[in-house]
Amino acid sequence: MIISSVRHDSKSLDSRGFRHSRHSGLFHRLSRQFKECLPNFEELGFSVPLSVRHAGSLYYAEKEEVFELTYNYGHTYLVINGTMVCKVEFGIIEYIDDNGNVVKAEYSTNNEYKPVQRRLQQFLDDAQDFDVVEEVVSAPESWEDPSNWYVSRGEKPQFIEPKGRLVTIEADFVSQSRKFRYYQWVEKCETNSNFKRRENLAVPVAYKVVLPEGVEAWLPSSLIKGIPRSLRYGVESIEVPAWWLKKQG
Repeated sequence: MIISSVRHDSKSLDSRGFRHSRHSGLFHRLSRQFKECLPNFEELGFSVPLSVRHAGSLYYAEKEEVFELTYNYGHTYLVINGTMVCKVEFGIIEYIDDNGNVVKAEYSTNNEYKPVQRRLQQFLDDAQDFDVVEEVVSAPESWEDPSNWYVSRGEKPQFIEPKGRLVTIEADFVSQSRKFRYYQWVEKCETNSNFKRRENLAVPVAYKVVLPEGVEAWLPSSLIKGIPRSLRYGVESIEVPAWWLKKQG
């Protein structure tokens, strides 16, 4: 018996009074356990791409399926070595107990869910032996010319400008997709190899926006001119392809 890897959008229940804060305790407990047991997690290749009031994530940048701990508007997911070992959605928790059985019950803030913590601890013990990524040594501002740097590890994202005629609109960003694209890379200074810098970026696959006419639509991040950011909230002036805007009408 396994826990389904399918994830659902928690915002769909907002109108029915779903309270995100009631179901955040387990994520914060596991996140605290992670950081206390693995204080050098960044040196070992783990990343914290975003952290806001209603969303947060920890993942292993070299290979995301190795480890992912995510909280998104009341939903919590813990993936270890490609297996969903704990999942909280709409106030219902599913987790794998010490005997390998899937337990499904109503989520309770009074339950510490020790089997989940023990599985996490076992992973953290193994993670102590992960290879240390390259040490980052900051360069002085005088060395910040982009032409001085090259990628020595990982892959730097290459964002392609959307094709076709672009139009400028005022869009109200209300949420982002559950799925993100993760990037992490290390750059070295070409003129002084002692200087290194580590970069990471998490970009939602799409944003939910309200257009000037009041229409709600999912806007792929790849269709926004300029380098996408991890989080967007509120009204922004953006450039998008005219053909995409026409389809929303």
